[in-house]
Amino acid sequence: MVLVGIEVVNYKSKSTGNPVSGFRIHMTDDSERKGLTGMAVFSEFVPDDVGRSFLRNFTKDEEALGSVVTVRYNRWGRVDEIELN
Repeated sequence: MVLVGIEVVNYKSKSTGNPVSGFRIHMTDDSERKGLTGMAVFSEFVPDDVGRSFLRNFTKDEEALGSVVTVRYNRWGRVDEIELN
């Protein structure tokens, strides 16, 4: 997957009322889809600590764009790590 966008996210959780901060990352979708012409993309919410850990690899956030990444999930299906390939 290729990272094509990084969006800062800050909101209040509807279920707990607590503030939530992190990132929404936008990546190319490598899966083959019948009837698709062009490139598919998808987005994932990334907790603040996971996103900042990944972005430490770059001087500026913009430098991460175009990186080939693997997204790892925890047992609850949440993003746990973004790995550079």
